[in-house]
Amino acid sequence: YKKTRILHAVDERQMHEFYCQGDVLIVPSKYEGFELVTAESLSSGVPVIGNRVGAIYTLYNKKTEGVYILEKNPIEIDKIKEIAIMYKNRDSKKRLHNMMVQNYSEKIYSEKLRALLDER
Repeated sequence: YKKTRILHAVDERQMHEFYCQGDVLIVPSKYEGFELVTAESLSSGVPVIGNRVGAIYTLYNKKTEGVYILEKNPIEIDKIKEIAIMYKNRDSKKRLHNMMVQNYSEKIYSEKLRALLDER
């Protein structure tokens, strides 16, 4: 745990920097999805690993790159290390960011909303 940092009261303007400090976001919750946290992490190029709830499970079912499921309890440390190594380089981080922009950006949602309104 020598490389573990706990930060309190992270300002919203520091969120990207906050996510970029990590190698993998682990969301061990079994009852909440943490949708925004999952999206922010992936947008920062940081993969996520968690249980079959919320955004992680939805994105995992869509075979979204950078999204992994915890299969066992206790947490699978070797699996987490392997994922962290896979996404350590800038190209992998940039690919995750670009995937989120292409599929979940404000522009994409505006276009989808406009199309839905036009159908009415």
